[in-house]
Amino acid sequence: MVPKPKPKPKPKPKLKPKPGRGIRTFGARAVDGRLSRVEITAPPGKVAARGMSPYREHAHLQEFSTSRPAAIIVMGVSGCGKSSVGALLAERLGLAFIEGDVLHPPSNVEKMAKGTPLTDDDRWPWLDIIGAEMAASLKRGEGIVVSCSALKKVYRDRLRAATGGSLAFVYLHGSRQLLTERMGARTGHFMPLSLLDSQLATLEVPTGEPGVVTVDIDQSVEGIVADAMRGLG
Repeated sequence: MVPKPKPKPKPKPKLKPKPGRGIRTFGARAVDGRLSRVEITAPPGKVAARGMSPYREHAHLQEFSTSRPAAIIVMGVSGCGKSSVGALLAERLGLAFIEGDVLHPPSNVEKMAKGTPLTDDDRWPWLDIIGAEMAASLKRGEGIVVSCSALKKVYRDRLRAATGGSLAFVYLHGSRQLLTERMGARTGHFMPLSLLDSQLATLEVPTGEPGVVTVDIDQSVEGIVADAMRGLG
């Protein structure tokens, strides 16, 4: 007897959104600092490709949730835009943000306001406070972004030790001319322009260290954050 041919499998019906509704898919995303499985709805007529979120942004965040460190330091000398970049990066990732300068003890702020460079002994307590804040966040299972100059490798290694190595750095690089222009344009900051040369002399460029993304600051804050996210991904 000739065996009967096997019936061809019926093609799966294409997903069609109901009127006024989208198609649901799921992915991991940082929500309130925690990595969570969330439902994402594509708008009517826009169906997500297999294995991908309906939106490029969501797909990028999904990648972050599984591959990026939970703690990120935005670093560089004064005037590079650490605060603005750090705040926007944290917002895009759904993580908490801490402005590292507010954690300086009053004695450090007073010295810098007078144009006196900080010493290692001045910085150690400040770095330990930042490290403790990040460690506490990670212990709660929450991610965090912190702005911190982190000028020397020994400072960065101290922060890495505080987080158990679960730390990435976004290094904001810019020319002295651009940094001078930006420092001169800002108002209400205790760091005087005269300390820029001291910071540049102290800076040990982190490029080549593990977990470091270097981003050129000669662009908009949005562009810097986009480059940082690509590098972290």
